[in-house]
Amino acid sequence: MNMKQISTVLVAIGLLAAVTATYKSIGYMETNQFCGQCHEMKSWVRSLREDQTLAGKHHEIFEEREEFNSEKACIACHYEPGISGFIETKLKGASEAYIHFFENVNPAEISGGVSRAICFKCHEISKLKESHKSKLDGKNCVSCHVTGHDSFLAFHFENHEQLTEIQMDRVKNKNCSSCHGKGSTELHEALEEDCSSCH
Repeated sequence: MNMKQISTVLVAIGLLAAVTATYKSIGYMETNQFCGQCHEMKSWVRSLREDQTLAGKHHEIFEEREEFNSEKACIACHYEPGISGFIETKLKGASEAYIHFFENVNPAEISGGVSRAICFKCHEISKLKESHKSKLDGKNCVSCHVTGHDSFLAFHFENHEQLTEIQMDRVKNKNCSSCHGKGSTELHEALEEDCSSCH
């Protein structure tokens, strides 16, 4: 073999190694373990197993049903569908990595939007209850369905300053209706049914 052939083989091997490493790292970046590496995210990942909010309930379903991968629960709800959603999420992740390393971040301030398109990856719009169809009108599902991850704690830290850390610890595994009854007149009239019959 001459030098040109050797160089071509070495470049091909290098490219193959780079593609393999990129593929493996992308696979790892889609896991809950990767998402939870930054200290800002630890409480959110932990809350997947503890929370009674929408996020915690979805994680339970992911663990129970074989067609879902519970180790990739984060991306199920935080990736927009399609290749453009994948690219957008990766770019956002790079931006968040910059913030992690070069700025101070308060975990309570972290928020990740969830669009209707993400919900409709699993929840077909044609199968929604009639009462929902009239209310959608451009809204995101999470306008009414609070997604959570410690959202109960975050809400009460922001709005109920009278609660101390000790009180917060006592109520952290409660859900909204534990204190607030069967519904909010801000979103809909209080109903006789349990929240779980619709939510």
